[in-house]
Amino acid sequence: VTENNAPGAYITTAEASDVDLGSNGKITYRLVDSVIMGSPVNTFVSLNSVSGSIYALRSFNYEVMKQLDVHIQASDGGSPQLQSTAIIRLKIVDQNDNQPYIVEPPLYEGV
Repeated sequence: VTENNAPGAYITTAEASDVDLGSNGKITYRLVDSVIMGSPVNTFVSLNSVSGSIYALRSFNYEVMKQLDVHIQASDGGSPQLQSTAIIRLKIVDQNDNQPYIVEPPLYEGV
């Protein structure tokens, strides 16, 4: 994910497969509750439960957060319901969005 992305931007899609037929093979997705930097994961990203598509809910800043791990669970429609969980690591890509500043020598007014 490139930093300074627009909230609502598409990030990627999680994809699971199930070879069973009918509802036994129908897959739904959900975010597993977790915390990132003190906030719930669902304040950072959203997940389409049918397609598995992941979207940003906020603009990311590389200087604050280099990556985030999103735990996703895929479940089938069978009875009993079977599940699988995966971690998707989203890496934030730095952009040139900070200007350089001179630190040495100290600048003095009138110099």
